[in-house]
Amino acid sequence: RDHGLHAGTMGMHHCGLAAAALAVACLCVAPGAEAGQGRWQATRRATGSAAVVSDTPLADTPYQSMQINDIRRAATPSSFKCTDCLKEPDGRPLAIRIMYIDVYPITQNPKAKAAAQKLGREYSCDDPSLAVPECFVAENWNEGWVGEFSSLFLSGLNLNVTALTRANFSQEVYDMYKGSSSYTRCVWEVHLGNVDLCVGDFWETEERRIISPFSSAMDTDILKLGTLPSGASKDIHLDSIFDPFTPELWGVNITMILISAFCLWIVEANHSPPSHARGAVCGRLNVFQGAIETLWEGAMGYVGGGVSPKATTWPGRCILLGFGWFVYISAASYTANLVTFMITEGTTLGLIGSYGEIATQGGSLCLLEAIEGMVRTPGVTKVAFDDYIPAIEALYDGRCLGVQVGRTEWKILVRGAIGSSTVCVDPSDTRGYSACANPDGVTKQVQISGCTCEDTSITNPARCPEECPDHAKYCSLLEIQDEAFSFYMNFALPVNKRIQDHVSAWIIALRQEGTVQRLKGKYIDSVIPDVCVDGIKKVSSYAGKKLSLHGTVATFIVAGALTLIGLVWFACNRFFEPTASAQEGQQGTPQHGEAPDEVYGGVECDASRIAISKERQQFNMEGKGSRPVAWKSPDDLWSAEAADEKAMKFSAASADRPPSNLSAAQYDHLCSKLAEYQTAVVQQSRAFEEKERDMRDMFERKERDMKDMVSQLHHISQQLSNLHSSSAAAAPPP
Repeated sequence: RDHGLHAGTMGMHHCGLAAAALAVACLCVAPGAEAGQGRWQATRRATGSAAVVSDTPLADTPYQSMQINDIRRAATPSSFKCTDCLKEPDGRPLAIRIMYIDVYPITQNPKAKAAAQKLGREYSCDDPSLAVPECFVAENWNEGWVGEFSSLFLSGLNLNVTALTRANFSQEVYDMYKGSSSYTRCVWEVHLGNVDLCVGDFWETEERRIISPFSSAMDTDILKLGTLPSGASKDIHLDSIFDPFTPELWGVNITMILISAFCLWIVEANHSPPSHARGAVCGRLNVFQGAIETLWEGAMGYVGGGVSPKATTWPGRCILLGFGWFVYISAASYTANLVTFMITEGTTLGLIGSYGEIATQGGSLCLLEAIEGMVRTPGVTKVAFDDYIPAIEALYDGRCLGVQVGRTEWKILVRGAIGSSTVCVDPSDTRGYSACANPDGVTKQVQISGCTCEDTSITNPARCPEECPDHAKYCSLLEIQDEAFSFYMNFALPVNKRIQDHVSAWIIALRQEGTVQRLKGKYIDSVIPDVCVDGIKKVSSYAGKKLSLHGTVATFIVAGALTLIGLVWFACNRFFEPTASAQEGQQGTPQHGEAPDEVYGGVECDASRIAISKERQQFNMEGKGSRPVAWKSPDDLWSAEAADEKAMKFSAASADRPPSNLSAAQYDHLCSKLAEYQTAVVQQSRAFEEKERDMRDMFERKERDMKDMVSQLHHISQQLSNLHSSSAAAAPPP
């Protein structure tokens, strides 16, 4: 409509320009040109600048009349937040009709309630048979956070207000709207022109926005997701330490350790530092021993939160970097998730733990029909209701796994245990609304508050559960905190277009002054206590949720990529290594493809391995207790005579035939190094024996000295005893 109006205005603009030009030409030549000139000047002033407006603008054409109206609107005060600025053509305050939605503690009429009590009748401004005259006085709707808020800007605008309630819904709106929401029905009344403003906690939904204009937002409503306890609880058990990860993730972690250890052994097998483990030959382990040792170091690095293996080549360091990244992320994730599990132990579990579980369990979500079209979550079935209590009752009846409740209603109905409503339980009406489709249908009364015991001496309805079964019933609801469930709705007022700008301006000004927060604190926070304070339960979407493989896939991608880079790097090195080995072979070194050519202590490892292999064959015949010197630890060499004997036998066994792949100089060098090692060990053992002998002699001397001292002390003690006896005998009798 706005685009159509703009196009029509442009068309009229061109026609108006042509008409104005023709009028100017006629006025210039016609009699009374002076009067025409004055008329033209007035029109020029009217259509020129919005800042200059004629006191008596003339509207000769419809276009000029439209322009004059636009200029008058532009020339109004700089803000629509004006006082006493909306007038009827005769100067009286603008007359409007306002429909008030009577809901505690949103919009209230204390005088009407007092009048009903005085007459001894049930209070209801929405029932034509029960409404009192005070229900239809606008000044009486001045309580509740929305009621007082609206009275502030209505008094500022100084409007002539006719008050209406839900008892005044027209038959026309029932014909237009077939739904059950009285809020949406009021929006339709504004659309039909029967009402200028609806006052209540209206959600500004997409559907309602299409029907009627809305004012600026008064506040924002945060919707909460509630569920019922499942009766189970998360208790501590023996395998709680494995709860942070799913079994699939544990399996992938173990596989990652095995793969990393195997790849690191492949790359570092020919470049690892000398090993001093038992069974290592020349500082080298065989394939099986090396793989086991690397796997052990990898497992220790994982459980220790650090990288245990060492790498000496760049491909190995690249693989080790990937393994370190995997260990770092895995350890941090495990620790964080384990802490979450520990602090949530013993909490009550709900029917669902997150919003997504509604879809995975094939359940439904209970919500109000006003926002049914705005919840578009795949896999979530929606069950709509006309009010909160029927929606929550459907949750208790098992029709849904979760219920959607506004923040204010959660505080009032659930935590404050205040409210009552009827629920249709007629078998022919399966909707479960607050009223049955058939006026004669069966309904039940749900009294969260206001129930009294038959025994007047009992003031607490909780002590008579048979008579008040619904008292504080909703305290058992669990609040689910899930970031995936984030729905926010604006509280705004359906308003007629002619007063929309002024009402919005006042709402913005009052909201900036903090009026909304002050009024909500006055009517909600300070007067509605949390009666369920001893049973506050919140279910976090993360509490008790095991970390799955899907959540850590990036970690394995990075670690796997680094491992792959290291393997490719190693393969490239091996591909180019034969050329360098061939050049070394021309200089007399062993060729690639033979036994690995490692150097340990400046001696070729192949030479040592062959010599020790021959030594093993020589001394295996002597029995299990005889082992080569190179295989013995220093503890095995305390006997110098045994060491000398073994050294002589080793020299005799190995000096006959030098290995065929060693030159004489290399063999002599090997023998000299082994002899030096044996001599050093023998000298060290002799020094230890001599030192031990000296220490033994010293302890023996000290022991003899101590015995002498003890003997002397004993002798002195005997002498003192004898002296005392003789003194006692020589003394005269008393």
